[in-house]
Amino acid sequence: MSVLLAGLIIPEAYHTTLEFVKYLIPPIEIFVFGYIIYKTRTIVKDHQALRSAEVDFTETLRSILLKHLKYPAIANILCTETSIFYYAFFGWQGKNKFKNETVFSYHIKSAYFTIIAVFIFLILAETLTLHLVLYKWSHIVAWIFTGLSIYGLIFLLGDSVAVKKRPISIDNEFLYLRIGIRWYSKIRIADIESIELTRQLPLKDDHADFVLFGSPNISINLRCLQSAVGYYGITKKFRSFSLLIDDASGFINFLDSRIEAN
Repeated sequence: MSVLLAGLIIPEAYHTTLEFVKYLIPPIEIFVFGYIIYKTRTIVKDHQALRSAEVDFTETLRSILLKHLKYPAIANILCTETSIFYYAFFGWQGKNKFKNETVFSYHIKSAYFTIIAVFIFLILAETLTLHLVLYKWSHIVAWIFTGLSIYGLIFLLGDSVAVKKRPISIDNEFLYLRIGIRWYSKIRIADIESIELTRQLPLKDDHADFVLFGSPNISINLRCLQSAVGYYGITKKFRSFSLLIDDASGFINFLDSRIEAN
């Protein structure tokens, strides 16, 4: 399409270079598409092999993309976008498979699903109304706005499914912080210094808030600096963090037992 458009814009007397480009583009595009297909097949094959051992779709995908793609930024962008669509359309199927981990939910006390349902209703109502208004002014602007609104709905749906399918969990050695698609961190239990019940967020620069909505009920202090990876590979450093766990006492008792065992 670019070559055809260039042929219409550039005067015919200057088409010598354009004729050369016409013959150069097909082999380049064949190579590019072939490379993309090859890399995609390799990524899918590796992902299927790891899925039998790994339980977390997003982090399994991230590790595969970082392995096969040269630029981490591109890998993290693809990981976030793919995860959003995966959880929105396919992630709700089946049960969680955290065989060797004890899981704890974090969405019931925050009324997360109720809040998301209200947001989805408001977006639907606003999209329909503004589409009709903008369509009278500009068809293109109206459809751009509608497309962005549809993406926003998919984003909210994907994140809400991920909140249920990616619980916080504990095994013999690690505490796994999974907050929807928003944050992920893998913390050694040996690095946990103390756990306490709380109703306030500490006013510290190195404190991370991992609460979906509302006030926390648990605060955890760490022996060393940790990091969490979020949307599009954004990282957050912290030495303490807050959570809102549905079964706070059960979480604290179990984590205390793991700390003593370590």
